[in-house]
Amino acid sequence: MKVKQWFNWHSLTGVWTGLLLFIICWSGTFATLSHEFDWLTNNAVRAASTDEEPVSLAQAYEIVRQAKPDDKISFASAPIASGFNYVVVVETAQGQWRHVYVDPASGQIKGDSSYFTIQRFFRDFHRNLFGAVNRTFASYLVFLLAIPLLISIISALYLYRGWWRKFFTLSWGQQRRANVASIHKLAGVWSLWFSLLIALTSVWYLYEAFRADAIDGKVTYTGAGRYAVQQLPEITAADQPALSLSQLLANAQQVRPELDIRSIWFDNGYLQVTGQAGHLLVRDRANKVYLNASDGQIVHDQNASDLSLYWRLSDTADPLHFGDFGGLISKIIWFIFGLLLSFLSLSGSYMYLKRQFAKRQQLKYRKTLLVSLGGSVLMLISSVWAGYRAMLSYGSNGQWPDMPLATISFLLGWTLLTLLIVSYWFYRLLTLYQRN
Repeated sequence: MKVKQWFNWHSLTGVWTGLLLFIICWSGTFATLSHEFDWLTNNAVRAASTDEEPVSLAQAYEIVRQAKPDDKISFASAPIASGFNYVVVVETAQGQWRHVYVDPASGQIKGDSSYFTIQRFFRDFHRNLFGAVNRTFASYLVFLLAIPLLISIISALYLYRGWWRKFFTLSWGQQRRANVASIHKLAGVWSLWFSLLIALTSVWYLYEAFRADAIDGKVTYTGAGRYAVQQLPEITAADQPALSLSQLLANAQQVRPELDIRSIWFDNGYLQVTGQAGHLLVRDRANKVYLNASDGQIVHDQNASDLSLYWRLSDTADPLHFGDFGGLISKIIWFIFGLLLSFLSLSGSYMYLKRQFAKRQQLKYRKTLLVSLGGSVLMLISSVWAGYRAMLSYGSNGQWPDMPLATISFLLGWTLLTLLIVSYWFYRLLTLYQRN
């Protein structure tokens, strides 16, 4: 393939998909620190002390159960980091899901809030644009954006010869396009590893979704339902009452003493316990212990070390994609490089059009460009409407979910900032059209 063809592949994929790719990368960037943003904007999320946790997860569960006897507890999770509270998710009698926060030092309930948090906002937006148009369609559209991203990476490696020697090469002159191009190349070199990692994990998500939807419908290796490869037997109702949660977790800990329990929930008569056990780059559910909730017997013990290659990769994709494997430090690194990738998504489109018009060349695939931009805009408008309806679904009686003012302000500020960036980008493109 000739250099010109490589250049066209690199440029046109960015022009056609740049806007949507920016939105996905931009939202994913903030998703990496979404829990921390909730911590900053919601007092109930913050623990009063950063000392060790004298209150156990089982105790936090029982505290909420006793304080809210009319609510059904869905699951409970340990603090994600020092300074965070326990999170117990309950379903109210009105069918509304809520977060209840328990301080790990004092055992006091620090407050509750809607299930719609900053973390939930960015998760749903980044994964499927709030299900714009159709949830399945939107999910696959997001996953498919990994293909043009991969094409851009591969073509860039071919076009930018000797890129490994240009980590500190930045040219600056009088021409805006040349300056933007120089920054684009420098950002691309520094974020190459990150872009490739995001593209490959996104391709993996695409494959996972297709396999589950078109082949076998399996979304996990072990579980109490048809969605699992290894289905656990159904449990009939027992005459004897369930053991205490503390005793159940003690049984799980006896079988897996190395397991740092991170979350628990009851599922079809089972207590499912997940956590970390010293394995490299796996999410919590790679390690599971299933107990019969009635008699405390261990029904299944899933160890990340025993998983097949496919399911091990499945449980490794998330830590690599969102960078949460190393705590706050790795999340900040992912956040910074996510900003670079977001910049690359828009700057490439601008440079290509600027170059075409500067050389007085007729813009190729003009109709295709207009269709792709129009389709991207329609998807974004649809996502706004879908997001509005999603927020209402987390409230009660058709009302917006109750969130702290700081949380609302953050989400509103992020939305306005995003609209400003996109609007300015469109303004620059329209200015190019008018001048040529």
